[in-house]
Amino acid sequence: ERKNWMNLPIVDLVRGIAALVVALDHGLLPRELPIPLGPELLLAAKVLLSGPAAVIAFFVISGFCIHTAFTKEPPNTQSYLVRRSIRLGLPFLAASLLAYGLGYRWFELPFGGPAIWSLACEAVYYLVYPAIRRVLKSERDWWLATLFSYASAVALIILVPGGLEYPNRNFFALLGIGLPVWISGCLLAQVMDRVT
Repeated sequence: ERKNWMNLPIVDLVRGIAALVVALDHGLLPRELPIPLGPELLLAAKVLLSGPAAVIAFFVISGFCIHTAFTKEPPNTQSYLVRRSIRLGLPFLAASLLAYGLGYRWFELPFGGPAIWSLACEAVYYLVYPAIRRVLKSERDWWLATLFSYASAVALIILVPGGLEYPNRNFFALLGIGLPVWISGCLLAQVMDRVT
C-alpha cells in the first residue's frame, strides 16, 4: 500500500516548529532578552529563531505536499487553482483581519509588508506548478529542473543588484532563492514516490 507522505507526523512537526519560529520572529519574542547571553548563545538563538529560514522550510514542505498528490499525473488545472486560491486566500484574509484589528498595516506593493511576502511567493509557485508538472514527467526531469533552478538562483544573486537581500521584498531574491527550495520539495516527493 502506498504511503500518504503528507500525513506523516514529521511533516506536521516541522510545519509546527517553523510556524512557531516565524511567529516568534514577527514579534512574539522580545528583541532584547532579560537574561544575559554570551556571544555564542546569542548567535545560536538568532540562527534558531530566524523567520526567513523557517519560511524556507515551509517552501520545501509546500513543494513536497503539492507534488505528493500529483506524482502520477498532473492536476486538473482549473480545480487545482481554485483549491490553491482557497488554501492561500482564507489564511490571508484571517491574518489580514487580525493584523488590521491590531493596527498592523502590511499592504505595501509588490510583496506586501514583512509578514506576507511568503504568501506572494507561494501564489507564484502554485500558479506555475501545473505547467511545470506537465513538462516534468520523470524523476530525472525533476533532478534536472532542481539543478537548473539552483544554477539560475546563483546567476540571479550574482547579476541582480541586491540579489542577496533576502527576504527584503526584492523580487529576484524572493523567487530566485525560494523557488529552488520549493522545487526541491517537489523532487523529494518524486523520490519518495519511487522508493515506496
